[in-house]
Order: sequence, then structure tokens, then C-alpha cells
Amino acid sequence: MSGKLGPLIKWSQEAVDQNIQLVLIHDFGDTETELELVEFTNSLDSDQVKFISGKFGGPGAARNQGFTQITTPYFCFWDSDDEPDVSKFASMAEAAQKAGAEVAVGNFKSQLGDKSAGVVRKRSNQNFTDQVAFNPGIWRMCFQTGLISGYRFENLKWAEDQLFLSDIKFADRHILKFVETVYTYNTDSTSSLTSNRNNASELLLSIRKLIPVLKSQISEKNFSFVSILILRQSLTLMKKGNLKLKWKGLQYLLELVIFLKIMGSINLFQKLLNSRK
Repeated sequence: MSGKLGPLIKWSQEAVDQNIQLVLIHDFGDTETELELVEFTNSLDSDQVKFISGKFGGPGAARNQGFTQITTPYFCFWDSDDEPDVSKFASMAEAAQKAGAEVAVGNFKSQLGDKSAGVVRKRSNQNFTDQVAFNPGIWRMCFQTGLISGYRFENLKWAEDQLFLSDIKFADRHILKFVETVYTYNTDSTSSLTSNRNNASELLLSIRKLIPVLKSQISEKNFSFVSILILRQSLTLMKKGNLKLKWKGLQYLLELVIFLKIMGSINLFQKLLNSRK
């Protein structure tokens, strides 16, 4: 990441200017990046900024370290190579607090280099939590701090954020829908963990944790939400995995179909497939 900290520098400065608490977590990769981050955070000269560096080995463990520093009513997660709209995030958190919402979800857009891919497409035939399940990036959300009391992220490189949403029973929460675009997601980052297909095997661990959740006593909304997570992770394995992982993805997909049929919810599966078209 050395020499590529432009987005982080921009939104960090904006956060400091708006007196927003900032916890920067560096999962140590190289000394040059470390020195750049230390120099930058020192230049901010703000008690609202905390910098933590260590060899965490993945985003889950890094976030767990950051949890210990949160002192605000709401918090969010931003990636260093993306572009959050700091002012709109502040407005979203304020609106969530006024509404007593446990989670607030804003819109986002994807960007490939200098070219915008447009605002994420909404599916009018789905309820809101199902829409989120198809685009479950937690970087466009803010959460009530009480939700994560004692919580520990799985130390995975893929899907740890989806497990988090499942664990907090996202679909059953009081959710504020914030209509403005609060986040620009950079799809052109070669440093992204999801760009490394070798990490796809970690989706197996995620699916194995989600299947028991699906088979437990959960609400209808959460049942649909978790089903979509398993569906999209199985399809991702079939798309990005090696031959062995593709086969496992197909097995999990068939297991999902059989289970939904047993539960009398096969129409849900058909609806999910249609929603991906």
C-alpha cells in the first residue's frame, strides 16, 4: 500500500475536520507503508485519531482490535482504498441515533479506476434486507455500538463481514434506510483480499457456519437473509474457486435446494435465482 494512501489521507482529514473519532488499523505488510501511516497520523495532531499497527493476519482480527477503542454511540468500517462520503456518513449516524435504529444502511456505488460503475442496482421485487444480502458490504453501514459488546470477528479473509451480519441477526434489527450514496467502492484494487482467488477456500468455512444458522429457529426474514448469503457464497466458489472448490460450491448449492424443498421454501430459492438475473 506504500504510495497508495491517497483515499485514506483524504477521508481521514475530512473526519478530523468534522471531529469524528478515527481508529486506523494497519495490518502490517511492509515497513514503508508503516512509516507513511505514522507520519500521516502524527501530522493530523488530533486526540480523535488512534493508530494501531500489528500483524493481525486478516480484516477480522484487525477489526477486533479496533473494537476496543470505540467510545462513540455508532461506528462504521471503511477500507483504506475506498472513498466514504464523511459528511453523509455523519448525517446517517445522526439520523440513526434520532430514530433509535440499531443499524443504518446507505447506498453505494462501485468504481473501476477512474470509471464509475454506477449506483448499486436495487431489486424492486425484494424486501430491503434481501437486497442487502445480495450486496452485504458492511462499509456502507453504521452500527449501534451496543451491538458488538463482546463480539469477535472470525479471522477470515473472505466473508467474515457476512458472518458478522448473520451473527447479529441483521434482518431482525431496527434498520434505518438512508437513501443517499455514502460510499464509493473501488473494484480495481489489486491489494483487495477478495481479488486473490487463493482466499476463496475460506468461503467453505463461512458456509459451514451459516448452514447450522439456517437450520436453527430463526425468523422468516433472517431465514431468507441467510439463504441468500449461502447462495451467493456457493456461486462465488463455483465461479472463482479451483476445480475442487467449484465442486464443493455445487454441493452446498444442492444442499441448500434440498433443505429449502424440505422446509417447503423451494419458491424462495427460485425467487433468489431470478433475483440474480
